[in-house]
Amino acid sequence: TFGGKQRGVLWAYPKSKYTQACDEEDKEEPLIRLHNLLEDQFPMCKDQRKGGAFNPHMTVSHYENNDNALAAKKEVESRWKPVSFHVPEIYLLERMGDDGQFKIAATIPLGVGSEVELHDPPIAFPAMPEVEEEWVYGERKAMQKRRKEGFKRGKRRGGRSKERGASQESSQKKSP
Repeated sequence: TFGGKQRGVLWAYPKSKYTQACDEEDKEEPLIRLHNLLEDQFPMCKDQRKGGAFNPHMTVSHYENNDNALAAKKEVESRWKPVSFHVPEIYLLERMGDDGQFKIAATIPLGVGSEVELHDPPIAFPAMPEVEEEWVYGERKAMQKRRKEGFKRGKRRGGRSKERGASQESSQKKSP
């Protein structure tokens, strides 16, 4: 978890066992290697680097404070069973401003010789509502307010911790 009095975030660190494409001498973790390759292809998308480094993670949930996130972590850990899955493609996400749902700006197949499919305009996730449900909107706005108040009081230092998709600025096909 991370956070403080104004918010808490529960996250999971994914472990990649797929190492076939990596050189024997290349000890870089596969997810970090993938991230670096993607940054090379999409240089305008570097907002996931905190303090100069990318930390692979999956956000599980946001909480009003870190104590609540720690309590949720204990609950999750007491029932956790490892999960394994194959990821054939990833998405470059975009959200215009602070409102609305994330949309898919690009579909990026994983594998040698695959081509990126850019979506202009970006497309919605299947079965996801175009407009946030009222309670989601309310919670997100309340979190933004708590963050702003934290900035005003000078309690938060360093980079922003908000995960977000980056704007996609190119309309050409690229290969990862």
